[in-house]
Amino acid sequence: MRQISSQHTASRVYKNSTNIPLIKKQYTMKMLMYIVVFVLLFTGCMANKVADSLIQESCKNISKSILVDTIPNFEKDCIESLKANPESQKARNVDDLIMVGMNNAMSQLSNVKTTVEKIIKEKKYKSSLSKKLLEECLKLYSKSAHMLTSGLNYLKKGNLEKAQYEINDADEAPVFCELKFNGDNQQISPVKKENDLLLTMINIPYICTANKVADSLIQKSCKKITKFLNKDSDSIFEKDCVASLRENPESQKVRNIDELTVVGANNAISNLTNVRRIVENIIKEKKYKSILSKKLLEDCLKLYSKSFKSLTSGLNYCKARNFGKAATNFTEAQDAPIFCGIKFNGDNKQISPVKKENDFLITMIEIPLQFAADITHSH
Repeated sequence: MRQISSQHTASRVYKNSTNIPLIKKQYTMKMLMYIVVFVLLFTGCMANKVADSLIQESCKNISKSILVDTIPNFEKDCIESLKANPESQKARNVDDLIMVGMNNAMSQLSNVKTTVEKIIKEKKYKSSLSKKLLEECLKLYSKSAHMLTSGLNYLKKGNLEKAQYEINDADEAPVFCELKFNGDNQQISPVKKENDLLLTMINIPYICTANKVADSLIQKSCKKITKFLNKDSDSIFEKDCVASLRENPESQKVRNIDELTVVGANNAISNLTNVRRIVENIIKEKKYKSILSKKLLEDCLKLYSKSFKSLTSGLNYCKARNFGKAATNFTEAQDAPIFCGIKFNGDNKQISPVKKENDFLITMIEIPLQFAADITHSH
C-alpha cells in the first residue's frame, strides 16, 4: 500500500510540474488584463479631468464677455450644458468645445420649437394674439436653424469669420420672440425660460468663435507693426501689444484692423488717465524728492492734458475713418510721456518717479498710431 501511495504521489507531482508553464502563462495573461483595465480607467479619468478643466476655464472666460454680461447664470448654464453632452468628454481644445456647443444650441432650438408647436397644437395659448405671436416665433426659429446649420458647415471648413456671423445672427430668434411678448400688448411668453436658455446655448459657440477670430487678428496685427518697427518678434513691445488689447473686453467684438485701432486708442486714453492720476497723487501727498521734482511733475501734468486732447481727437478721427489725421494726432500725443521723461535727466540730477509708467504709455500710444498708419498706407 505504501508503494502504491508513493507511486501515486510521484505521478501527481509529475503532472503538476508539467502544468507549471501553463499556470504561469494564465497568471501572466490575467495580470496583463488587470493592467490594461487599470490603464484604460486611469486614462479615462485623466481625459475627463482635462475636459472638465477645459469646460470650466472656457465658460469662465467667455462669461466675462460684455456680450453676455446681462444674461443671468451664464457661466453656470454654460458649464452644465457642456458637461451634460457626452461628446464634451472627448474635447481637448476650444475648437472641440465649439462643436459641442453648436450641437447643444441646435438641440435646444429644436426643443423650443417643438414646445411652441405643441402649445399651438394643443391650444394651450392664453389668447388669439398669443397664438399669432407664437406662430411668428416659429418662423424665427426656422431662420435660426438655417443660420446655425450654415455656421456649423463654415466651422467644419475652418472658416471661423463667416461662422461667427451666422451663429451671431441665430440669436435673433430667442431675442425677438421674447420682445413680441411685452408690457405693451400685455402678453406673457410661455417659453421665456426656454428662450433664455437658447440664447445662452447660442452665445457659447458664438463667443468662443468670436474670441478666436479676434485673438488671431490681435496677434497678426501686433506682429506686423512689431516687424515694421524693426523690433524682435519676441520683443516686449509685441507682448505688451497683444496683452493690452486682449485685456480690453471691447477687443472681443473686433473684426478688422479699423476696429482694433479704436480699441488701441481707448487703451492709450485709459493708460494716460492712470499716469496722470499717479502724478497728481504724488504732488498731493508730497511724495516728490525735491521742489524741482515737484515743478517738473507739474509740467508733466500740462503735457498730459495736451496729450489727452490729441488722443481724444485721434479716436474721433478713427471713428470717422480718417486714419491719416488720427495718426497725426497720436504722434502728437506721444510728446507727453517722451518730454516728461526728458525733463528728468542727468543734468538736473532728478529721477522720474513715473519712468516705468511713461515708457509703457509710449507703447500704448504707439499701438493705435502704427495701426492707423498701416491702414492709411494700405489704402
